[in-house]
Amino acid sequence: MTAVQVTNEQLVDLAADAKTLCDRFNRLLSSPGISLQLYQRKGVVQIAVQESEEDEEIDIPAVQRAFLSLSDSMKYDNLRFGSGIMGSVWADFSDDDGLEWRAALNPRNPNPPSTATFEILLYKL
Repeated sequence: MTAVQVTNEQLVDLAADAKTLCDRFNRLLSSPGISLQLYQRKGVVQIAVQESEEDEEIDIPAVQRAFLSLSDSMKYDNLRFGSGIMGSVWADFSDDDGLEWRAALNPRNPNPPSTATFEILLYKL
């Protein structure tokens, strides 16, 4: 294991970058009639899921339901992403089956060949 020392200035920069990204993303969804699902269809938002450590198949229907729940929560319940001091940007939510999920915003652009502006990693809590 390698440990790296981080300065207070670096932490402040990480937090500022995360807040800027968070504000940009939340502003994207602040217009009436706009939904996360619409931006996903237009290719502005890309959804990613974490690989399972147990070599389980990814439950695509569960991920789709979670994404729709996230989209609805952002559109109708005013759920917004928040940013943390270590540079993370996320929102916690429940799907229609009562499962708890976290949606984490990738601070970097999605990997090519994707042309999406934002990538959201969905995973169960």
